Amino acid sequence: KKELLYKLRQKLGGRCVKCEYDKEVRILQFHHPNKDKKDNVTNLQTPAFIISEAKKCILLCPNCHAITHLTK
Repeated sequence: KKELLYKLRQKLGGRCVKCEYDKEVRILQFHHPNKDKKDNVTNLQTPAFIISEAKKCILLCPNCHAITHLTK
């Protein structure tokens, strides 16, 4: 599962879409910019569900992700 999540982060650009942080891809977080979230990508277990949910996401570093949720 860790390897799949790593590959998905790489496929989504490997950097935060807001600040462009790219030093450590593994800390980037999947963020659902739309209201179509079924579950957190990292909570899912089946590869097919992980991939389909990740396709709905953008990548944010932890700081930008926290700020995004604070300013909603």
